Amino acid sequence: MERTNWMEGARRRADAPHIKVRKWRVTDVRGDYTASMIPDPSTCYRALTARDRRFDGVFFVGVTTTGIYCRPICPARLPAEERCRFFGSAATAEGSGFRPCLRCRPERAPGRSIVDARGRL
Repeated sequence: MERTNWMEGARRRADAPHIKVRKWRVTDVRGDYTASMIPDPSTCYRALTARDRRFDGVFFVGVTTTGIYCRPICPARLPAEERCRFFGSAATAEGSGFRPCLRCRPERAPGRSIVDARGRL
């Protein structure tokens, strides 16, 4: 009795359509993983409150209430922690529906443009 139930279950699984899933690598313009690896949210928020210049270009913060994303050095008013989302690149923030800040111009962050990605002769 147990064997027939097991065999029926195996037949049902074999007849089920197989779904193939392709997982894409998360890369930045430069093509490496480091741009997509950002520190944990608490570290990002501490850097944001301190306006630490060492984190400029490392991550970007999107404010959910305004729909704007900024650099961590932006002189704009500090948002509450629960209203912040952190991104590894400006393109990721824009893809999530945020628009760039007009004060700090996050799309022009250092080291993130295509010109900076290629070596010069």
